[in-house]
Amino acid sequence: RQHARLINLLGVEKVIVGVNKMDNTSPSPYNQDRFNEIAGEVKVMLKQAGYKDDAIAGFPFIPISGWKGDNLVKKSDNMAWYKGCDLKHDG
Repeated sequence: RQHARLINLLGVEKVIVGVNKMDNTSPSPYNQDRFNEIAGEVKVMLKQAGYKDDAIAGFPFIPISGWKGDNLVKKSDNMAWYKGCDLKHDG
């Protein structure tokens, strides 16, 4: 919450939201419904931090697992349901 407020105050217009710990969701790992629930909660929080709805609609929300590396370097087969943006790393 505080980070969102700070980046908004600093004028950051583009945000990428990583939803971490997807390997540890209930009732099962990599649960799409849990991802959608968290993304919805974060969108409300971003709006409360001062971002406009049209800006939030353009922010990519990416399900990740830092522990297992899912969707960090390459697309994960564990979250085949995720059809969002692909991020490319140059260099």
